[in-house]
Amino acid sequence: MSDDEGTLSQAEARKNMSKMPLSQVRAMKEKLGIKLFNKAYFGEESGIQKAGKSKKFSEEDGSSERDVAEKRGQHRPKEVSSRKRVSAFRNIYPDTKTKQKWDPRFDERAGTFKEVCFEDNYRFLDDVRKEEKEDLRKTIRENVEAGRDIREYADKLNRLETQERAQKQKRLKNDTIKELRQENIDRMMQGQKPIFKTKADVRKKIMEKKYDQLKQENRLSKYLDKKEKKQSEKLMKQKPEAFESKYGYH
Repeated sequence: MSDDEGTLSQAEARKNMSKMPLSQVRAMKEKLGIKLFNKAYFGEESGIQKAGKSKKFSEEDGSSERDVAEKRGQHRPKEVSSRKRVSAFRNIYPDTKTKQKWDPRFDERAGTFKEVCFEDNYRFLDDVRKEEKEDLRKTIRENVEAGRDIREYADKLNRLETQERAQKQKRLKNDTIKELRQENIDRMMQGQKPIFKTKADVRKKIMEKKYDQLKQENRLSKYLDKKEKKQSEKLMKQKPEAFESKYGYH
């Protein structure tokens, strides 16, 4: 039988099967089997049967897919799938511009940071911290009366008080430097030469203002006692043990 006659008979068989009821086609498929039915209808084995047969042959030969690929040609181009995983962070609207974040700390356009101006602009935060301290003290009193733990609130209060003391010390230094500059400006306005203070003079001026402030708050004596005790402990650590044991210096 030639190829044309085989193709014609397959076309006639396919045409006859298309006119048959579905139940008869199913019965014929069960009677002939899937292999013969596919061969009679399609004229060749299906893709699944071909893949199974090639796999069977490879298992019988003991050759893997890699060996089969090498036999096809080791210098052939690498096959890459056209499917690409879509990123979860893709831009849904490609025409829109992404908003860039701007940090003024690292941009020259924001100008230079002036601590004095910053302190003057945000000095209202002192009232906020004062209210927060009062709330913490109230919470501590309530917890003490109820017999609950107060360590968390006490640590927060101590942290706020420490920050407040450091802030006061910094402001005292800035205010002192500002006053000394203003004095020189006034002297130059009067035609006199400015007097530039050394760092030691500035520290001395700051300590004088600090003592005056502590005296107004009735905390000067307590501060001096604490400072004297700290200084004596520092001197005791610096003394050699041999000198102390030999001369009995205490």
